[in-house]
Amino acid sequence: MRRPRLSIAGLMLGGVVAAFPLALMGAVLSGRPLLGLEGCLDMGVWPGVTALGIGLASIVLRRGRCGPFAVGFQAAGWAAVVAYVACCRLFPEFMSIPYVYYVNEIEPYILDTDYWEIYTFSLLLSGFLWGVPQVLVALAGGSLAALADPHTIVIGSRSSAGTDPAEPRPSGSGNAPAPG
Repeated sequence: MRRPRLSIAGLMLGGVVAAFPLALMGAVLSGRPLLGLEGCLDMGVWPGVTALGIGLASIVLRRGRCGPFAVGFQAAGWAAVVAYVACCRLFPEFMSIPYVYYVNEIEPYILDTDYWEIYTFSLLLSGFLWGVPQVLVALAGGSLAALADPHTIVIGSRSSAGTDPAEPRPSGSGNAPAPG
């Protein structure tokens, strides 16, 4: 049985991806939001950023070789996260309406928020509810990119010749002399 190979870069990326939600939760619970958003609107970025971090880690660990779905997922996902943060900065009262409704109308029937652990769970649940549209936008972007171009993309390559294994290499490339 082969042991899994872990690189130092993979371990570092895994640590960052795992640490971001913990740092975000600690900042919100201490009353000093990490992104500077009003109230607990910071929690809306944790699902999207965590999913995008995992996707980015897979791209980096494959040394830039990825499919079009991964590129579209990253592009659309980061655009959705930036749009969410921009809307929270520009319209904090409007963006907090779903959370206020959830806390006042729905949560009393489900949870007793007098306990610290339940409050933490409530923050995670509200962040998940805010983050689902971001992940859905990322999935839609990845799906559209995969439909548009089903070939492998190499990020950061110097030349495009021979990047697709199914594509034949042009004759005369390489060090071998041309048949004569």
